[in-house]
Parts: sequence; C-alpha cells; structure tokens
Amino acid sequence: MDITSGKFVFSTSEAYLIEKGKVTKAVKGATLIGSGIETMQQISMVGNDLRSG
Repeated sequence: MDITSGKFVFSTSEAYLIEKGKVTKAVKGATLIGSGIETMQQISMVGNDLRSG
C-alpha cells in the first residue's frame, strides 16, 4: 500500500465470493487492486460473523 496515494495491490491466499450477503464459493488466485479512499466510499455492508480456519 502506498500511504501517500492510498493505492493498493494485494494477492490473496484464500478468498470467497459473496453474493446477496451469502458466501457462495471459493476464489483462487485473486488480486485486489484499488484506492483505499474509493474502496471505503463504496462499502455498502459490513458483517459481524468472521470465521477463520
């Protein structure tokens, strides 16, 4: 992440597709590219049921 511009590039080791609020399937080899400010402005929902492992 570039702290000056807010731009980021992340590769995921484990990711899941969320459709209509439900986890639907695993996604392999995803890369997330964007701007921190734009990403925060576009968040429409936040969950409270984090699972790991």
